[in-house]
Amino acid sequence: MKFRSKRQIFIVCLGISMLLHALLLILAPQVTLLGERSPLEPRIDRIRIQLRDDIPTPPPETVEEETESTPPLISRPGSVSDLLALRDEYIPAPMEDTPAAPMATPDIAERVARNIPQLPFELERNPDLVNRVDARILEIREETARQDIEVPRRLVRPSTERLLDPNELPNLRSQLPESGEVPFAFRDQPQSLLFQELPDRGDSELGRILGARPLDTGIEGGDSGAGSTGRGIDPGASFTGLGAAQRAAQDETPFEFWDDMLDIRLYTYLPEGQREGYFRLQITPKPDAAITALPRQVMFVVDCSNSMTQIKLNAIIRAMRRMIPTLYEGDTFNIVTFRDRPNFFKTEPIAGAPGAQEEALRFVGNLESRGSTDFYSALLPVVQQPVPANRVGQIFVVSDGHPTTGLQDARAIINGLTSDNNLNYRIFAIGGGNNVNRSLMDLLAYRNKGEVHISDTVAGLSDELPQFYEQFREPILTDPQANFAHIDTSGIFPRILSDLYRNRPLNIFGRYVDGAQDRFVVRLSGRRGEERKEVLFQQAFSEAETGDAGIPARWAFQKAYHLIGEMSRQGETPELREALNDLGVLYNIRTSYDE
Repeated sequence: MKFRSKRQIFIVCLGISMLLHALLLILAPQVTLLGERSPLEPRIDRIRIQLRDDIPTPPPETVEEETESTPPLISRPGSVSDLLALRDEYIPAPMEDTPAAPMATPDIAERVARNIPQLPFELERNPDLVNRVDARILEIREETARQDIEVPRRLVRPSTERLLDPNELPNLRSQLPESGEVPFAFRDQPQSLLFQELPDRGDSELGRILGARPLDTGIEGGDSGAGSTGRGIDPGASFTGLGAAQRAAQDETPFEFWDDMLDIRLYTYLPEGQREGYFRLQITPKPDAAITALPRQVMFVVDCSNSMTQIKLNAIIRAMRRMIPTLYEGDTFNIVTFRDRPNFFKTEPIAGAPGAQEEALRFVGNLESRGSTDFYSALLPVVQQPVPANRVGQIFVVSDGHPTTGLQDARAIINGLTSDNNLNYRIFAIGGGNNVNRSLMDLLAYRNKGEVHISDTVAGLSDELPQFYEQFREPILTDPQANFAHIDTSGIFPRILSDLYRNRPLNIFGRYVDGAQDRFVVRLSGRRGEERKEVLFQQAFSEAETGDAGIPARWAFQKAYHLIGEMSRQGETPELREALNDLGVLYNIRTSYDE
């Protein structure tokens, strides 16, 4: 048979294979592949046993000498009853537990010394390598805990005995869960904050408790100034105050007196039976003063990571829609959203014109919650942007303050950003809900001449954020310095004054000695762009308005903020902690260091 094409060959082969396959299917039931295994016959091993009376005698060297304590071996056959009857007679006595004599090993030390292997390298500890490895292990552990473990946040009172490591931020959490991680607060009225260096310690009991020098009762180079009025301060009076280096530079330039623009009020409170009192100096713009707001450079920084839920971002979007239209055309602004890296609305700040505001609102309306949080890397390029000399730099950062990637040490973040910022921007920190890292947000604002606001609820951000922003929207005097006569400034707080705003008074708290001087004298100076302004204020203590017991409490509150600011800057020390605990006892201030 001849095939004319390959196709015919293929068809024939296919038909043959199909035929063989069908034949196999038909014969398959008849083919036995595995047969049933037949059972194996049981195997019986037979053993022959023979009883003999003659016992072969073992060789002489294997025979043990019988003693009275060694019973003879029974090898003859007998009944079970006979064996039981002889049981007690042949039970050997228990062996005495005597320690074996130590085995002597001659020259053991010398032999071990000769056999020590020689290593090809020296085993030296590398501290830098160990620190890096420990830091990496800690970082992995913290990241894993955040990513894989969901636990309820509980506020734990820290140990009163442990001192912090050099790079560790003090634990500033409240011992009450419902109050959140506030650094500290009055037991009946939580507040916010401000900062700087630790004052000298004094010898008096009050100075020991408050950490301040005994109050100065005299004036260097002159009398008390009694009888002088208005700006006619005695030329011999010596002013002492805050920022001596800045004040010396400012004294070279004439000041423009601003007495008619500001309303300054002095409130005093003298506890019953005590000679040392408290004062509050309140500075506000006069309602009829024609003072224009200084132009600003405003940076809105919004955390859009996973920890900021979409519900929280929606509340922030509603708040931003109310805040952005309030920008003056003379202001410049920018918007920065961040996750693991910052995203700028514009490469450079732009003027707050209506067209730019509309574009900014469209940018804000597209915010989405996703990704990790790199708090430090997001704010670093913002604080590094220069602020023009004629503008006031402000940063409003909205976040929960929980970095999940990059630099995560809170103390390093605060110190690093504060150093790079160098007070060019005033940093205002805003958060909402019960999962905000209040210690990081609070101290970051405090160290940078700003303030913090934490809304109790996420929904509250929609209204509270615009209200908080409005207080600082119109600055009228920047970098204020207060210089006092007749009063030692070691007990005056805050040490670094915040700017003066149209809608927010500036308060200064301090101590004085009753009867030591007749008049209160202060010189307040500040800047308006390139201009310098000055106010001289004096008033008889007898003419001051009488304050209430809230003045000592607010003074102690500012003092406590100062101490906690020092802990974040230089680390916890026994002296700082002692002063903070004493404040808590005397002024009913709750801190995480309460004993």
